[in-house]
Amino acid sequence: MDLSIVIINYNTSGLTAACINSLTQNISPKIEYEILLVDNGSVDFNKRSFRLLNPFLKIIPNDTNLGFGRANNLAMKSSIGDYILLLNSDTILLEESINGPFQLINENVDIDVLGIKQIREDKTELVPRKVYFKEENLKNYILNIPILNKLISFKKSIGPNSKKTLKVNHLSGAYMLFKRKVFENTGGFDEDFFMYYEETEWLKRLRKDYNLYYTEYFEFIHLHGRSSSRLIMQYQMHLSRGLFWYKKGVFYYLLFLMITYILYLPISILLLIFHTSKATRLHFKKYVFIYSKMLKYYFNIIPFKRYRTHQPNGMLKLNELV
Repeated sequence: MDLSIVIINYNTSGLTAACINSLTQNISPKIEYEILLVDNGSVDFNKRSFRLLNPFLKIIPNDTNLGFGRANNLAMKSSIGDYILLLNSDTILLEESINGPFQLINENVDIDVLGIKQIREDKTELVPRKVYFKEENLKNYILNIPILNKLISFKKSIGPNSKKTLKVNHLSGAYMLFKRKVFENTGGFDEDFFMYYEETEWLKRLRKDYNLYYTEYFEFIHLHGRSSSRLIMQYQMHLSRGLFWYKKGVFYYLLFLMITYILYLPISILLLIFHTSKATRLHFKKYVFIYSKMLKYYFNIIPFKRYRTHQPNGMLKLNELV
């Protein structure tokens, strides 16, 4: 088997079906593949209709929502492909979204993990190139502070050509193609993460032994934000960010808390009160609510549950998602 394609579905059957259809229409007949579709206890999921979408589709049903990382690990353990592609359900594949990247990683021994360009439905760029060169560290966390991030712009000089294949520090979990050994030698995602930052934590481990590459020669459409509630999504993202820093160590976690509540929260409050733009005030009002909601998680739940890598049943998620 050349390629195992893993997709997680949770109450997004329409999006997932569109994703599988785009895959079926565009993948080369020369690639021997399987699709492993994990359904995380969706209320709108119909096995019979999904089986009609693709003859190589294998369905892994769950009674409950296992989260993104745990569901992907489950599918990867069942996969048999020499390469694995993790694919978000809210993506649409184009003519060269799979065939080109598969040939690229197959022909280049230096590329262990590969990501490709994300675009919107209108074909405009969704994620700027510079994002893939950033690392999740305290320096960059400070540089993202409101006002400060307007004064300091991260730039990466990579030459005049518009399209490049480059070694990077980060990739998106929406589309991640890698050699099977990458999963087998690292164990996949840390299952304490319910959703968000699981790929950040995994990629941090991968960079020690494997090469991460990003190419702009190939692209896919990402219908970003359609697979879950936008506000709940942001709450969960900040919760997972806290867990990420806790796992780095107590010192880093304390610095993360200090930056968040001595810098981020006060600046957000000031901008909420004094900014002249109503839209900007509403934006920072949302973040004041988020930082306030995270207090009990950051100062009580995360430290006292003592989360550790791959701890069974340690998955951290919002009470609203329980």
